Amino acid sequence: GDEFVIIKVMNINESVLPLLDKLKKQVYEKCRSRGLEYKIELSFGCSEYSVGCVSGISEIIQRADLDMYMEKQNKAKEFSVSGA
Repeated sequence: GDEFVIIKVMNINESVLPLLDKLKKQVYEKCRSRGLEYKIELSFGCSEYSVGCVSGISEIIQRADLDMYMEKQNKAKEFSVSGA
C-alpha cells in the first residue's frame, strides 16, 4: 500500500487522536461519495519530536513506521480471532 508522512506542529497537551479520526472520516467520505465499494484499511503510526531532542528525521520516521506496523499486526490479530 501507499505510505505518507504528515508533519504537524502540536501543543504538548494536544492529542493526535482527533487528527487521525478526521483523516479517517475524510478518506472514507471521499470513497463513499465517489461510489467506491471496496474496503479501505488505514493504519497510522505516530512519533514525536521535542525541541532539543537528538533524534534525526530518519529515526523519527522509523519510530512512526514501527508504530504503524504494530497497529497493522494488531488489526490482523483481531481479524483472525473474530474471523476464526
